[in-house]
Amino acid sequence: GNTTEDDILTALITAARQQVEAITWRQLITATWDMFLDAFPDKDHIILPFGQLQSVTSVAYTDSAGTVTTMVVTTDYLVDASRDPGRIVLPYGVLWPSFTAHPVNPIAIRFVCGYGAVASAVPRGIVTAIKMLVEDMFNNRSAVHVQQVGGVTENKAVMALLWPFRL
Repeated sequence: GNTTEDDILTALITAARQQVEAITWRQLITATWDMFLDAFPDKDHIILPFGQLQSVTSVAYTDSAGTVTTMVVTTDYLVDASRDPGRIVLPYGVLWPSFTAHPVNPIAIRFVCGYGAVASAVPRGIVTAIKMLVEDMFNNRSAVHVQQVGGVTENKAVMALLWPFRL
């Protein structure tokens, strides 16, 4: 019935989620990301960050004249979402395009990743870790931070919960 702390709790939930995403290197709730490369790799695949790849919207490259070429899925590349993290893979016998690259972000990959559109799609271990972080931040929200020699005190239970989900 008391809503006086709702604003701080909302802010702490966001902060805890961001901290968990940084620790695990994952996107928790579905989001669209853009990844930029300076060149195509020497290997036959590109690993996409943040895990739980749902789809690749586009892979495009820009040449030195500013001409953008959008690659075609299944012809120019394949999407492997069965691995975690997901990746873009060359089909058998296909090579990455050879071109003189534009000097700024010549290769752009747009992709969608995350566990799902709602918080209930996030694994329980991650949700529990977020709740523990929120509780800790709520109960210790003074501006003075005590730091031990050698680093900040780490919540071992939170780290144990997150360990299986780290990329």
